[in-house]
Amino acid sequence: MRQALVRYYKKMVPAGVHNAFRDLWTELKIARIVLASTPKFKALCGKRELRIHLGCKEDIKLGWINIDLKAKPPVIGKGAAPGTAFINHDLRRGLPVEERSCALIYSSHFFEHLNYGNAVALLRECYRALQPGGVFRAALPDFTGVFQAYLSGDVDYFKLPGTFALLPQLKPGTKTLVRLH
Repeated sequence: MRQALVRYYKKMVPAGVHNAFRDLWTELKIARIVLASTPKFKALCGKRELRIHLGCKEDIKLGWINIDLKAKPPVIGKGAAPGTAFINHDLRRGLPVEERSCALIYSSHFFEHLNYGNAVALLRECYRALQPGGVFRAALPDFTGVFQAYLSGDVDYFKLPGTFALLPQLKPGTKTLVRLH
């Protein structure tokens, strides 16, 4: 019976309407996640010198507030460094931390996944959240360089140098924000 209804639905409902309902359902689920993140952001009220990691994926930075939208959010163990947290939140809806509360905001290969309007709005939010002298650092792909290297056959462009080749002053084993991938 269910399969017959699905076949009937697919025949009768235009693909555009089906896609619109699917997108609406997805946005409703995201809205529930955002609502559930509110207490974690409220717990940050009054705190200063925050270190925020936007669009963290699986890269949970110890001592940081790691923010991303995940179907299955990571669990931060009780043995994690103080200040380590993961907040499941849709950054298209802003960065709900207090003004001038962040010492550092970092993002690696996240902003290119936002549309222009959402990216600009989030950058404004980051500026609002940074304390005077705070640092915003973002890693973004160099699409122009990649396309030019590809078209010219520059194979060496795609060879990744090691962190210690780029930063020879570092001692082996040093953890950095530099990620080469």
